[in-house]
Amino acid sequence: MDLALSGWPVVWAPRSGVIARLLDADDEAERNAVLVDAAPDILEDVESLLLQVAGAGASPLVDSLQEAVDAGRYGLWKPVQATATTVLDALVARDTDAKRHMEEIRSAVDPEDAPLVELRLALVLAGLPRAFQSFRPATGEAVPKAYNRHATIHSPTYEQLTQSNALFALLMAGGLLRELHEYGDQEISIAGLVIRADLSGEGVDP
Repeated sequence: MDLALSGWPVVWAPRSGVIARLLDADDEAERNAVLVDAAPDILEDVESLLLQVAGAGASPLVDSLQEAVDAGRYGLWKPVQATATTVLDALVARDTDAKRHMEEIRSAVDPEDAPLVELRLALVLAGLPRAFQSFRPATGEAVPKAYNRHATIHSPTYEQLTQSNALFALLMAGGLLRELHEYGDQEISIAGLVIRADLSGEGVDP
């Protein structure tokens, strides 16, 4: 749980052996090295998540992440990071309302106090504020080395576009996509914060 609370996407993937290695790592640099070393397993684990969500051709987001997995198998990590970031951005800005409520998520979501039924969702959401941390290149702010959505899109430097960040983004997008799949078209809320309204269409005028 501590790893997820610190912002690492480890709820639905990767496999337990990789998580154990991440927990044993002393710092972020060692964790990034674990991601790189475990890349084949991580790609396989994310692909398994996608198969649980939808078959080929059933969802553009699933298909996009599958292509990112395929690109990773060829060592094309910049396209992996760019594609996974695009999917992640769609999930938090279109398929949910999480992007507009990032600060509320940061302050309201406490996985240690969340009811058991919300715990997994809380742990998945705990990583979003880290990934969407504010970054303003126009002010001369240094490009972060840790994975960052804004830096990936607006300042795609060699320091940001790395294999470890690509795998981090892939795990985050894949895990969130898989978690949202659990809810179908139902409303999604946590700590009183609605991050997705009911999508079933019931009660909506034609």
